[in-house]
Amino acid sequence: VNQLQFHPWSSDEAMLAINYCRDNNINIVAYNSMGGSMEKDKAFSHAVLQDIAAAHHKSVGQVLLRWAIQQGAAVIPGTGNPKHMAQNLAVFDFELSAAEMARMEEMRKDAVVQSLPSFVNPE
Repeated sequence: VNQLQFHPWSSDEAMLAINYCRDNNINIVAYNSMGGSMEKDKAFSHAVLQDIAAAHHKSVGQVLLRWAIQQGAAVIPGTGNPKHMAQNLAVFDFELSAAEMARMEEMRKDAVVQSLPSFVNPE
């Protein structure tokens, strides 16, 4: 098992590690699936994520967790808020389409996401 920060705008370096894990049958456990506490607000206001969330009647956080799960990662969201705990568990009653997954992966190239700090986007 390898525990990695994993979200749609993970750096190219992180994606190399994730792909290595996949290629070598190493399970991935994702943390900071929502971008971490410093970047969560930017992620939650991103139009692509808001559109996908609205289409499924889910929160942006649920969409981000579902994305990681569909990528084959186990997720470990952290919260002390009982409402968020319930939302974090309610990610198995919907599935993101291939087109939605592709839209989310394109976020790495988005100017809004490019403004994330170097630990997320090292260029």
